Amino acid sequence: MQYELYPENTEQALRQIFIVNEVEVRDRLALSRINKFLYQYTSESLPRQTHANMVSLYMGISPETYATGLTSQNVKENKMAGALSSL
Repeated sequence: MQYELYPENTEQALRQIFIVNEVEVRDRLALSRINKFLYQYTSESLPRQTHANMVSLYMGISPETYATGLTSQNVKENKMAGALSSL
């Protein structure tokens, strides 16, 4: 997990990054012929890349949302209220 906080004059106030280098999902049922559902395939012709991530999730938050502590539900409600007031 990586956490970055940016100055107020940038497009993002903060960014969180969740990185998984290696993960396996295995099937351990006795009758199953499948051993692994998800894994990083490697072979002699396709070796594992040294710094390759299997999963990367990025989440950025705008300065307005960060400063006011708005949740996604509050943002939706504020947009709806603004649209209704303009009618």
